[in-house]
Amino acid sequence: MANQFHARERRKSLYDPSYELFRTHQFAYNETAILTGTRFPDRTKPVTFSVTTRITAGSPTGIILELGSATVGLALWYAVADGKIYAAAGDAAAADGVTLAGSAPPAGQKTRIVFSVIPASGKARLWINGKLVAADEATNGEFPNGWADTASGAVGAVGGAVTTRVPMADRITLADVDIISPVNVFQNQRPRQFFEVD
Repeated sequence: MANQFHARERRKSLYDPSYELFRTHQFAYNETAILTGTRFPDRTKPVTFSVTTRITAGSPTGIILELGSATVGLALWYAVADGKIYAAAGDAAAADGVTLAGSAPPAGQKTRIVFSVIPASGKARLWINGKLVAADEATNGEFPNGWADTASGAVGAVGGAVTTRVPMADRITLADVDIISPVNVFQNQRPRQFFEVD
């Protein structure tokens, strides 16, 4: 019994890198006017986001989650150009933030997305269905203004100005994709799979 339990727990943690983290915030689908500065007073600490989506038609595009402003913000989105999942955090200025490109999941499949950043080291990781698909580090080795500023955000929509790391065509309400879980947030935490920590 113990072996089966541990095998099941390991399988869950491999599918979802956020599985063993302690949730500090949760946002519902179509939640708007998320007050980033109020909900996250210290955005210089590590943070992890997880959400499950499902493509429902052939042209997935738009915002899964966005927090912050055009100049300093965090976003997860589907790109109209290639249907891939992207993530960004930190300054829109090239050297002080990151943009990660994931993969394009097939239609109908549940897609578990986990995005984690460590502003002090400028490192970010993106997992899709438990697989690390992208990793990067800000050129300057940190996000000097944190992963976002105090501007408001939204789930599945645009709550205000979106970081300009998101192409203009993708700064729209989510289309041809369902968000089938709440957005879970794990403040001041990173997955154990996020190995490189300064």
